[in-house]
Amino acid sequence: MFQSMTAGDIKACWIICTNPVASTFGAGDPPDNGESFWQALQADNAPRLPDLRYAVLGFGDSSYDLFCGFARNLDIRLEQLGAQRLRGRVDCDTDFEEQANEWIHSIEKALTARREWLPISNDFPINTRSGSDGYS
Repeated sequence: MFQSMTAGDIKACWIICTNPVASTFGAGDPPDNGESFWQALQADNAPRLPDLRYAVLGFGDSSYDLFCGFARNLDIRLEQLGAQRLRGRVDCDTDFEEQANEWIHSIEKALTARREWLPISNDFPINTRSGSDGYS
């Protein structure tokens, strides 16, 4: 997906680092499925991303030395490339439900307030609720 996109195509980006989808390996390294994305961000010719609004939600286990290491590294690199945080990174431990729900609500609120950041029509409703608990 990201290979065909240019920096101008990206207006908002939600990055959620979870285990096993985008967990940390080794010394804060990305998992196999995130390696090409991370390499593109690390490249000398990586684009500046001043129009990108992003948020990172990391999931991990604080008993590991590099708890949410990839989420931290990703957040730092996006900031270095000029991207603007919608909100600060949140690192969730194994008991994550309350923190994750607060993060989701804050992102929904930020995007509702700044609809011009969304690559969709202003008539399109924002609704992140999908399950019986509102977030599945």
